[in-house]
Amino acid sequence: MSQVASRIGVPNLKLTERSQDRCASQALKEQRGVQARQVEQIRRALEEAVAAAKSEFVEHDRVAAWLESWGSENEQDPPRAPGEASVARPSRMNRTR
Repeated sequence: MSQVASRIGVPNLKLTERSQDRCASQALKEQRGVQARQVEQIRRALEEAVAAAKSEFVEHDRVAAWLESWGSENEQDPPRAPGEASVARPSRMNRTR
């Protein structure tokens, strides 16, 4: 018995009156469709992640530099993500560390 026949079951082949080749061909076609949908979902998820990273996150180095400036004479304004609206700077008296 071939691997294909053992995987899909010989009784199933006899019930449907299809050849092993035809069943294997159909199974491969369906699997290619599943894989194509998975690849498309992954591609869209990556595009969304890249877009979010460009607009919603601030680079670590910029945040670290801002935090290191706290309490110094040259305290920096908080870094903003690209596309983020300007935010009023909190006064030093009201900020907790």
